[in-house]
Amino acid sequence: MRIVFHGQNAASFSHGFTDLLGDPAEIRVLPDALESELEQLAYAEADAIKSIGPKSGIHFSGKSDATAKR
Repeated sequence: MRIVFHGQNAASFSHGFTDLLGDPAEIRVLPDALESELEQLAYAEADAIKSIGPKSGIHFSGKSDATAKR
């Protein structure tokens, strides 16, 4: 399972999270603004996304094929 903690607020919940899971998981912590294609791809391919706080939407700095999947 691929789990993304999106943004600074959500990142605070990522520490020790894998210890709470029964199955192995790939944990990624991404910034609020997804600027690189690798960040956008990790977001697009995540099985679960944890984000905290009011957001008007996800900000992508550029256009990418990875974002088209969401």
